[in-house]
Amino acid sequence: MSFLWDRPKVGIYGGTFAPFHNGHMALLKAFLCRCPLDAVYVMPARIPPHKQIDFADEPNQRLTMLKLTLKVLPEWEERLFVSTYELNHSGPSYTYLTLEYFHEVMSSDITFLCGGDMFLTLHEWRRADEVFRLAKIAYAGRPGSDIQGCADRYKAEFGARLIRLSAPLVDISSTEIRRIVGGGGDISELVPAETALYIKENGLYKNV
Repeated sequence: MSFLWDRPKVGIYGGTFAPFHNGHMALLKAFLCRCPLDAVYVMPARIPPHKQIDFADEPNQRLTMLKLTLKVLPEWEERLFVSTYELNHSGPSYTYLTLEYFHEVMSSDITFLCGGDMFLTLHEWRRADEVFRLAKIAYAGRPGSDIQGCADRYKAEFGARLIRLSAPLVDISSTEIRRIVGGGGDISELVPAETALYIKENGLYKNV
């Protein structure tokens, strides 16, 4: 598939996804429903610059789980892709570099999706000015946070182009899921069925 000439509307959803859970899925579905996009790339980071990976990370296993999980969205199969762009590059996965690449080779119309926690810290990211310049930002609210105040700041300081999503709050984290698995607990209500099965069959996170 080549988009070099028609310059499509492209969405990017990045994260560690260790593992991809129901909170990630809820946000992705809200993104797909709210934003008219020609292609959406879900992109696992190799080395996330804003968090410490606190387990024996296997990027290829994260990638496999993600591919299995996204098969549950068949209505989007022609427009939803898993990108290995960041996994294929050594060093921290800085978002501005990813956006520069996609802007140059694929589209000048990019929307970057981030959850509420990520949105609140965007101004601290490496080359935040470039992140806001290169992409519209789609984000979800976060109870107990001044998400609107943060949005107003970004508009004033960076000229940010923002899209607020109405996504159901699923108050879980990948860290908590790994902890539950390590303790022998049940995660079937926290992650897609494909993810739960892969984790069980491959004995992931047992030493967390």
